[in-house]
Amino acid sequence: MFDNPLATAALLLAGFVTGKLLAWLLPSDATLLPGLPLLGNVVALGRHGVAFISHARNKFGDVFTVNLASQYMTFVHDPHMIHTFFSAPDSDITFRPAIEHFTQRVFQMPSKDFFPKQMAIIADMRSSMAPGALHVHAASLAPAVLRAADELLPTGGAHVDLVSAVRSVVFRAAVETLFGQQLLDAVPGGAPQLEATFFVFESGFELAASPFPHALQPAFTRARADLLRWLDTARRTCGFENTHAGGWMKRSGMRPENLPNMLLSLLWASQANTSPGAFWVLGFLLLPSHLQHSD
Repeated sequence: MFDNPLATAALLLAGFVTGKLLAWLLPSDATLLPGLPLLGNVVALGRHGVAFISHARNKFGDVFTVNLASQYMTFVHDPHMIHTFFSAPDSDITFRPAIEHFTQRVFQMPSKDFFPKQMAIIADMRSSMAPGALHVHAASLAPAVLRAADELLPTGGAHVDLVSAVRSVVFRAAVETLFGQQLLDAVPGGAPQLEATFFVFESGFELAASPFPHALQPAFTRARADLLRWLDTARRTCGFENTHAGGWMKRSGMRPENLPNMLLSLLWASQANTSPGAFWVLGFLLLPSHLQHSD
């Protein structure tokens, strides 16, 4: 059908009319972008990504709504509105619906099981990371970092992609420290396969959290299914005994069938800001102005 210019023009015209009709019917001040019947802006966003959003902003202004197969997503670029959104008290604006939607879509955690326990789980993790306990964690993390660096980094002055190197070292060390060897034993390809699969999952994370249909994100959904299966296998086999993950898991009060989803969120959280932070710290230390301190 898309090889026929007349049919394509008719479809685009129908999409435009449908979009205008929905924009008139929906109670929203944000412009609803014109799109295809039923699919809305799915095809355009999937094909052009951020460029589509940038074009929409230039054409329709700082606030507009896209239709992703009847899922509506409003983009806000106005500085005043953004400031209000992030500074307003919880009584006016709360992040809970967004977090609930996010944890359900990305980690498949049922809100009825997770949210009543969320604050207790976070408090438990924070108490484990109190300043007085950091030296205990450092004692196990530092050797894991050194082992990962020895295994992954080249020697003899060879060039290295610093971003990839730091990411791999941080991932291997975090998995060993939080989950132990037990998780790696559950993965057929060991640490390399776990790392590769996780970063396929992570690379699709932002889009998966949006209303964009998961049916159009097969790489993300396959990676998530593999990670959940391996986490569940390790949980059933050894229960992550004598690991941080095992302790948090037992104290969480989550239903057994939802524990792999919670553990996946823990694995993601261990990487979310750690790898970028470690990269920038190391990059800062490697600046020429700091070479005098390298010895």
